[in-house]
Amino acid sequence: MTFSQRDFATGQVVSKLNALGTGGGGSDFRVEDLDLEAYADKIPSLMQLTPDVDQYIDGTNSIGIVKSIEPPPIVFEYEQYVLNDTERMLLGDDATFFPDATQNPMEYCTGTIDALTEQDYLITFGDQYLSEFSFIDSGDLVRYTFRYFETGGNCILQYEVGIGGQTYELYYDSMPITSLHIRIKNNSIQFLKINDSVRENYHNAWAIGDDPASVKLKIQKVQNAESEMSADQFIRIGSVSSQNVKLESHLSCYFKAAKGEMSFTIDETKPTLLFANLIEEPTGVLTLEDVSNSNSAEFYVALMYMYGQPAISISPSFTGTPIFSKVIENAQMSEKFTFRLADGNKLEVYNKNVLLGTYQHTGEIKPYFQNIDYAQLGLSEFTFDLGKAYEYIEYHLPPDVQDGVYYHLITDGELFNKVLRTGDFVRFYNQHTGLILHKQ
Repeated sequence: MTFSQRDFATGQVVSKLNALGTGGGGSDFRVEDLDLEAYADKIPSLMQLTPDVDQYIDGTNSIGIVKSIEPPPIVFEYEQYVLNDTERMLLGDDATFFPDATQNPMEYCTGTIDALTEQDYLITFGDQYLSEFSFIDSGDLVRYTFRYFETGGNCILQYEVGIGGQTYELYYDSMPITSLHIRIKNNSIQFLKINDSVRENYHNAWAIGDDPASVKLKIQKVQNAESEMSADQFIRIGSVSSQNVKLESHLSCYFKAAKGEMSFTIDETKPTLLFANLIEEPTGVLTLEDVSNSNSAEFYVALMYMYGQPAISISPSFTGTPIFSKVIENAQMSEKFTFRLADGNKLEVYNKNVLLGTYQHTGEIKPYFQNIDYAQLGLSEFTFDLGKAYEYIEYHLPPDVQDGVYYHLITDGELFNKVLRTGDFVRFYNQHTGLILHKQ
């Protein structure tokens, strides 16, 4: 950007006040055209994807829509298991374990297979009354048993440590379990899906001991069951070789911003849009569970519709009382909110170019903003504009520029997040760190 120095009152082109002048009427000026240029070193902000989900998210740029894409379906394979130590249990095609119907009446059937390797498995059940799969180490002395049964109209999945030891309830519902998607890793098991639905606590891992030697399967008739055990009661184990199975399409993205403006559009038909302010660059999905159990974020921003009206809230903690909150009345079905980073610890909030207020943080606002993913509520996309936001920006002014002096612009440009046009006047202050704009 190029500008000249001019007496704002008279329009006379000047270089600077004569040493004997006072700036008042009758001052002696030396008339001279100036050719001064100001420029900025800057890195624009871009919406980026966390590396764990980038292959399932479409749309990264400074302006646009970021949205998740449904991952490809998981294909399970059925291995050739060897059934050992059997008691009335048979092994059928496609890794199906079921009772030997010729042995009726009977109360249970069992069998043992080799230990499951570190990968994902799909365990499906037939018309079961009670099913168990136990990870066994040290012979039969230590067991880690997962037990599913139906009783009194309730369907229960339990985890038991040892034989007759502490029991934890993992699932309690009226809906029967037909399948479990589990992950074996680091001597633990994770229940990722139940009946093809993602578990809210799928991050939880349950111990299965150090390098279990085998897995014992059991199908048992519960007390007072009317029907006899048959091949309709079975356990089937399928495996998938990939260690990086994507269970659902997460929306996980972030951007870095130190200066400028960022805008987000929310829609009445879409869920709440949540952001966390972070000091470290994100590397993975940030879930509701993560933020509920951690103090890693500086503050949280929520954009939502409440009773048909768009609202914004900013809170220092995820479950805390908002420090800043506004509701927009007489709004449209979609509204755009703009945030302007100001003075290092202030976040100005705008709607339709109207300042709604300023959130003042207790310390420096951290550089990273990441959306909080909650796929179970259906958030799959949002619209953003980072065209006026910068990861880094440093302005360079000519050494001859002085505070308090009016300068006349002879080219278009941008300084200190202000768009400047030819013919405008600017005046710098605070050792050239800010400017006052006077429109021509």
